[in-house]
Amino acid sequence: MSDAVETSTPAPRRGNELHDLLRRVRRGDVFHPHLKRWLVHLRLAEFRGLQLVLTNKGLLMAQT
Repeated sequence: MSDAVETSTPAPRRGNELHDLLRRVRRGDVFHPHLKRWLVHLRLAEFRGLQLVLTNKGLLMAQT
């Protein structure tokens, strides 16, 4: 019988990944084109010229 202790990471909260993604958009990180279109489709971001920027809805979600 093994006495190894299992280590587990807590399950991420549902909004953490989206929150982190929106913060990365604010910083100007580079994303896959499909992900950019998905954020625009959800109206969380918009293109201004070649730059992806958060909409008011995206900014509110990034702050919460």
